[in-house]
Amino acid sequence: MLRALPIGLTALMAPVWLALLRTHSIQHGWFTWRSLTVSIFAGLAFLYYSCGIRAGLRRLRGQKQQG
Repeated sequence: MLRALPIGLTALMAPVWLALLRTHSIQHGWFTWRSLTVSIFAGLAFLYYSCGIRAGLRRLRGQKQQG
C-alpha cells in the first residue's frame, strides 16, 4: 500500500484542483478535461498496485486466499 501511495495522490490532484479552482478551470475548460484522464489512469494504477490482479480475481470468484 505504501508503494501505491504516490500514485493515489496523483489520482487525487486533478479533482482537488478542479474543486478548489472551479472558476479558473471553467475558463480553461478546453484543456481541463485532459487532467481528468491522468487522474483516471492513476486511479486505475493505484487499484492495480494496492490490490493486485490475482487477489482481486480471487475475491470476485469467492475463493479463499491460500497461504
